[in-house]
Amino acid sequence: MIRLTCIRLVIFSFAACFTSEVATAEELSDFGFASDREGIVELLGLLAGEADATGGYSNIVEELDSEDFATREAATLKLSRMPVIDRVALKKLADKVSPEVAIRIQRVLKANSLERFDSLIKSVLNAIIKTETRGVVELLFSALQGREDYGKGEIWKKVAEAAIVTARHSDINYLVGALESRSDVVRGGAVRAIVEVAGNGAADLILTVADDSCPYVKWEVARNLALLRRRECLKPFAELLMCDDDFGMRWRSLDELRRITGVRFNYYAAGNAVERKEPAAKWLAWVENNAATAELNFNHSGKAEGIEIFNGNDLEGWREFRGTFLQKVPGWQVEDGMLQARGINRGELRSEQRLLNYSMDLEYRFPSGLGDSGVGIFAGDPDEGYLEVQLRPGNSGDLYRIGNLEIITDSGERLGFSAPKFKASNEIKGEWNKLQIRVIDGAVEVKVNSLLQNRARGGPKTPGGIVLRQEGSRVEFRNVIVEKL
Repeated sequence: MIRLTCIRLVIFSFAACFTSEVATAEELSDFGFASDREGIVELLGLLAGEADATGGYSNIVEELDSEDFATREAATLKLSRMPVIDRVALKKLADKVSPEVAIRIQRVLKANSLERFDSLIKSVLNAIIKTETRGVVELLFSALQGREDYGKGEIWKKVAEAAIVTARHSDINYLVGALESRSDVVRGGAVRAIVEVAGNGAADLILTVADDSCPYVKWEVARNLALLRRRECLKPFAELLMCDDDFGMRWRSLDELRRITGVRFNYYAAGNAVERKEPAAKWLAWVENNAATAELNFNHSGKAEGIEIFNGNDLEGWREFRGTFLQKVPGWQVEDGMLQARGINRGELRSEQRLLNYSMDLEYRFPSGLGDSGVGIFAGDPDEGYLEVQLRPGNSGDLYRIGNLEIITDSGERLGFSAPKFKASNEIKGEWNKLQIRVIDGAVEVKVNSLLQNRARGGPKTPGGIVLRQEGSRVEFRNVIVEKL
């Protein structure tokens, strides 16, 4: 018989597990918890192992090895339907049991996917941020310890945002200790929280992880040291130029080095390791020899940088991408600060600027109350694909794969043709509505009138253009605001 007493889980109504909404859930109530401080503390306590929620769980695990087939099958189904399990412990268990039980554990892990668990973590992080719940940073980090890698996308950044919200000055000793955590995401969140609560005094504290083995933690340290106007930021930025795993990390580090120092070397962030080695070594040598005495410019380092892609006067900065609208009778025009698709042609404009990590806000309107348009991101050359954010009254926020783009939907599946938005539309027909798109390291978040409508991840981590589409309908755009992240 299997003996397993260390696994803890959160047990609640299984009904939520059967709906497709779990993968895109935003509220703790979708998982059976109150979306307030009480619910947050309850869930974090269970995840952190402070409350023993095993109940009949260990018995269910033992039933995987029952002599009765029906009992084994029922146990497999029960575990598959539980939205929170200790995946790490189950994986370890699979190496110690019979082949049949190991197969059953794999069935459980596949059905009770990491994406589902990620949705729960996102929900509790969103709840902390939304309710501004203070004083739960220890519970939060304890809940994240020892779990599987969360990746470096949305959850990584949400952890940092939640840590900033919940940490208090009295937590400083705990936060400094958290810099030694085995969890990358905890160390990264601790850096952000320390800067929030300690202010200028944070620099000497976070310097202890300036040489962290995780490039994402090293980036957080370097970026925050730059915000604190500390010269020690240069070395980790230079070291990140040889980060093999993340082109975006190299790109951002190079941009910071150039802005702070004013120095240029023939370094190409998209090059392979051999091509990058020599210019990266030049950067490191320059930092070693000059960091202490060079005149540095910290005025814009680490801050969001506004980017003008539409000047409000003409189509400068845009070019024909695909279609027929730049003819003798142009399909696009600029009038009264609005970029207007006249609805007489079909086709696309693409920004000449290509962007990597950015946020974009714009307002759009279909004067007739009906129409079809879209905003594309990750756009390269015309023969390459991109991701379209649909603009169509009632469907704005749907995602469409145009061409050969590869990207993963919020449910964890490869985007085939389209991914519907999460919620019913809150658009006002015939009036100005607001579209917000946030792109970070190939991950995308889409909001319409401040309501989260879609997400995707695993997109290109190279700079891409922004596309505006017209599909035979009159549509107008204004107040296009882009900030580099």
